[in-house]
Amino acid sequence: MVGEEVARVWRLYLVGGGLSFEEGRMGVDQILAVKPSRWGASARPAVARWAGTE
Repeated sequence: MVGEEVARVWRLYLVGGGLSFEEGRMGVDQILAVKPSRWGASARPAVARWAGTE
């Protein structure tokens, strides 16, 4: 749908990203923004507690 040249670039990008993850040179971070109440509080904890992380 996008042409061979674009597909080749995407393949290179995906392979490079995969190798970086395997070698521990790249990771994924996630940020959650919460709109506080008028008093500055939110119902979300300051730090998320995910299964398997301590």
